Amino acid sequence: SHWVRLSRAHPDFIFDDGSVSFAVKLQVRLDFRRGTDTFSWVIFGGTSDYADLHGSGSGVGLFFETFVLDLYDGGVHID
Repeated sequence: SHWVRLSRAHPDFIFDDGSVSFAVKLQVRLDFRRGTDTFSWVIFGGTSDYADLHGSGSGVGLFFETFVLDLYDGGVHID
């Protein structure tokens, strides 16, 4: 098989000054033959002003020689 599915990836996105962060659940499908990935994402929590942040969507990643560029699409709101 030329692809692998990753689930339960939970990266934290942290603002530069470290004051605010939010967590995202990713389900990723890597396609090594095409050099891309596709994924769905859900925001499930944050800190400070973003404690009630929610959102979801999908995305695609493009593989380059030294990095992967992930492009996110979807919606985000604060309750």
